[in-house]
Amino acid sequence: GSISSLTGLRANSFRYQISVPIQPGNSGGPLVCEENGDVLGIIVSAFVKASDYTPQLVNYALKSGFIRPILDGLEIKTDQKRGQENKKVKRVRVINSTCLITTWVNKETVLTDEKNLTKNSVANKKTDEPKPQLSELEELLVKAEKGDLASQESLAHMFYFGKKVEQDFKEALKWYKVAAQQGSFMSQYNLGCMYFEGIGTKTDYEEAFNWYQISAFQGYSPAQFNLAVAHFNGNGTKKNIIEAINLWKKAALQEDLHSIFNLGVIYSGGIGVKKDIIEAITWFKLGAELGNVQCTSALGALYLLQQEEIKQDFEKAYGYLKKAAEKDFANAQHLLSLMYKNGRFVIKDSEAYFAWALKAAKQRHGLAACGVM
Repeated sequence: GSISSLTGLRANSFRYQISVPIQPGNSGGPLVCEENGDVLGIIVSAFVKASDYTPQLVNYALKSGFIRPILDGLEIKTDQKRGQENKKVKRVRVINSTCLITTWVNKETVLTDEKNLTKNSVANKKTDEPKPQLSELEELLVKAEKGDLASQESLAHMFYFGKKVEQDFKEALKWYKVAAQQGSFMSQYNLGCMYFEGIGTKTDYEEAFNWYQISAFQGYSPAQFNLAVAHFNGNGTKKNIIEAINLWKKAALQEDLHSIFNLGVIYSGGIGVKKDIIEAITWFKLGAELGNVQCTSALGALYLLQQEEIKQDFEKAYGYLKKAAEKDFANAQHLLSLMYKNGRFVIKDSEAYFAWALKAAKQRHGLAACGVM
């Protein structure tokens, strides 16, 4: 067979559409390139009717590029050197590694269990006694141990925040991990945060990086932001500012305000990239339109201070700074006080200067505090 489409059903970019015939039980098997033995993906589903198991030519495989981060996050070790083998050797090894697994059922055990089941059913019918009521925690534990994802996440939250139970970070870590291994992007993110901060476990930047990466691959913007920070600072991985910027842009497209602000700072300061005030203003404006006070204040500061790529504009500076200052942002209050002190766009006003400087100083803004002492 062949790869007939680079996306799966409904343009799912995580999957290939393949014409390889598959049978029930093939899920989890490798999709192997016949020419060189590379594993291209993992068989996951078939496009068939529920009652029809006839092999079809429209089937789906999860792309291998999305599997590696999951393996790393689950601490599954693989032999990296084998990926560099001769193509023929690799192909032979993959073929020889494929085997049929047969399972046997003990009929006597099954019959015995069926008899016990019948007896228990009859006994329950004869008994009218009400079953003991389980507490909320007990119900969640029963469901969680049976694999219910929502219950696993609820337990993790309860133990983390100490809601209706005694706060227990180790127990929270346990249930976040169980839910994360079932594919919950939020639990994967929370798990990364706990490893990064050393909550319920020792600090482990590499483990945090792995879980952030798995969650980010699912498009969760807070994970993309934290993964970018890890790349930027070199926590759990090699420092890579370009990759950090790319991840912040992905998160920014989902209106993640922290990522939008960071992009403005990166371009306005020329950190790891060529300084570009116009690009910085583009990101700060987006953040300001979404209500981010840091971006609003930063825009005011750029227009207030002389910049190479834009003209100094006291009117725009005043507008942005006043808007941020009224939302109690200390740096905006400080800069606004200086505009009143120096008469920039507004008439010099010592009372207004002192009032805004005092508000900033009360928030421990160092320069403002010096001005009102």
